[in-house]
Amino acid sequence: MSNQPTQNQNKGAYLSLMKGLKELDLRGLCVPSDLLLIGDHSFPLAMNSQGQTLMAASLYGSGRIVVLGHEGYLTAFPALVENALTWLRGEGSDNLTVGVNNKVKAVADNLSKSSFQVKMVGSLGDSREFGVYVTDAYSMGADIKNLVAFMKAGGGVLIAGQAWHWAANHPKENTLLQFEGNKVSGVAGIYFSKSHGEMEYLPVYPQVPSSWMAVVNGMDFEDDLEFLLTGVSEFDLQGSAVSSEILVHGSLAFPIGTTKDGQTFLAGSYYGQGRVIVVSHEGFLGRQTLAPFWNNAIHWLDEGRQGVVGIASKNALAILSNSGLKCESTEFKEGLSVFVSTAYSDKHAKEIREFVAEGGGLLIGGHAWNWSQINPGQNELTHFPELKAHKAQ
Repeated sequence: MSNQPTQNQNKGAYLSLMKGLKELDLRGLCVPSDLLLIGDHSFPLAMNSQGQTLMAASLYGSGRIVVLGHEGYLTAFPALVENALTWLRGEGSDNLTVGVNNKVKAVADNLSKSSFQVKMVGSLGDSREFGVYVTDAYSMGADIKNLVAFMKAGGGVLIAGQAWHWAANHPKENTLLQFEGNKVSGVAGIYFSKSHGEMEYLPVYPQVPSSWMAVVNGMDFEDDLEFLLTGVSEFDLQGSAVSSEILVHGSLAFPIGTTKDGQTFLAGSYYGQGRVIVVSHEGFLGRQTLAPFWNNAIHWLDEGRQGVVGIASKNALAILSNSGLKCESTEFKEGLSVFVSTAYSDKHAKEIREFVAEGGGLLIGGHAWNWSQINPGQNELTHFPELKAHKAQ
């Protein structure tokens, strides 16, 4: 299965967003953040010669988002902003009402002669009158869940800011997860990073920008591994279970356990605002000798919420019930903090992706070698059911 339809969709969106623009002069006083992109639906709008993304767009649910690497860009590039508002409304929408946060009033001033109907507000709240909402990356507070729900339901969000200053003042915090703007944009696969973006004069080309230097994020996962491996000296993989190798890819994914040959059998990842752990055979989920690790894993996925762990893998229930968290045998449903499942069904795949993107934890186990044998000619990297739930990571 090719991702060509997504690429074509992104190209069409890019052309709409950059319509009429010949160049972007980013030289000046605005020092942007480098934006980190993950997933199939996020794509860069502006990329400098260092491969740093300074503007980007993405889809989430039924809605759309455009992210600018500095709030100053909201007024520096009025034509781009108008293009963004048009694209963010979505095809076929006749809603010209734009909500503009009071903190970015200058945007409303620039739009005074446009066809958009601008309304200044202190927050989005639970309003559904707007087609698009414009804000900086610092003024969301209690509005975060409303913004995600607004976008998911079909609304458009234009958000701008930089995270390097926040990161400098919060050196012990995880910028990708804790910076306020990332709690909205990260759901759609775009993160403000702690890295400065180089300011350059950028021609606008007819193709979506790309660069082999683009994958930089600065995460080393040291704290995650320390938490996950506390009290764990080895992984007992002996027995009849024949596992698959896990291909760890993406800027926010990392190996947890590898064989002496360097093959990964256990891996973790951040995705949106949530977390994922994948193990390469479902039998390992119920193995008593791995109980100390599974206890750590469930708490890492829960992120301190002390929420409900839903378990669809029967052999995992007994061990995970000793984690101190409330565990119940169930298929995927709303209200869970963590969901545990095997890899052999794509039922609820869309809902599970959104569950993780919005902050949930997912533990999933299974192997692909048997599926590959009985499905000759199909690529397990694109067709295997498990990947439909978390391949965007």
